[in-house]
Amino acid sequence: MRQFFIMVVAFVLGGWNSAKDIGGVYHLISDAPALQRVTLEIEDTRVSGQGPCNRYFGSIAHSDTGSNNIQVGPIASTKIACPHLSAEHRYFQDLQGVSMVKVVPDGLVLTTSDETNLVFKYR
Repeated sequence: MRQFFIMVVAFVLGGWNSAKDIGGVYHLISDAPALQRVTLEIEDTRVSGQGPCNRYFGSIAHSDTGSNNIQVGPIASTKIACPHLSAEHRYFQDLQGVSMVKVVPDGLVLTTSDETNLVFKYR
């Protein structure tokens, strides 16, 4: 919790300068049962986590076009079958389509270019 507070203070005072500043472990907030266990971990220039079925990993980069603009991907994952593969595929597509991040109390909102919001709570 202390780390999150420091991130929020840094963001408010001077903005964040890289994906490293939003580092941490997050849990996706969703009413969809298939998405209940989705996590996102951001560490330096890497993302990883648990999808609805599989572990995933990829890259994250701060964009030159603005302080809140980011690029995620490409995303790779393990290949374990489960009943929620379609939800997982959609989540991975959305994650790779993220173009903006907003720090909110207790988490992040990642927004895709088509304005889909992925809301994450800091763990």
